Amino acid sequence: MKYYYYKEAIVCLAVIFLASCEPRRTQYSVQEWHEMDALAITMEKAFRPLKDSSTVDAATRLMAQIADESEKLATSPLPDKVNNEIIKRKLEKLKTDTRALANEIAAGTEEDVIGTDFYKIHDLYQEIQDALRK
Repeated sequence: MKYYYYKEAIVCLAVIFLASCEPRRTQYSVQEWHEMDALAITMEKAFRPLKDSSTVDAATRLMAQIADESEKLATSPLPDKVNNEIIKRKLEKLKTDTRALANEIAAGTEEDVIGTDFYKIHDLYQEIQDALRK
């Protein structure tokens, strides 16, 4: 009979030990922000040629799409990490600035204006990305 209790005690201890060894789940949830992912891809396609070779062709070609994606981003649900007034204002400014540049491009503005304005837009976009990564 004593052997039975020892066996039962060992089984209970083993179950407790195994339950305590279960991998801990982090309390932080990483929310996906699909609209930011879409904008990041398009922004990279437009910005890389400007940065590498000072050509605005890709920015000119993709600016309307960037403006559309910025608008979707500004109206999308924000991840908890960046759901604050500062980021909301930056998103609104990004939406406004990208649409303004898209309109300027459609009106035939000069390349140096496109390059300068697009760098400013990219810097603003980067601030939002950095806030998300922190």
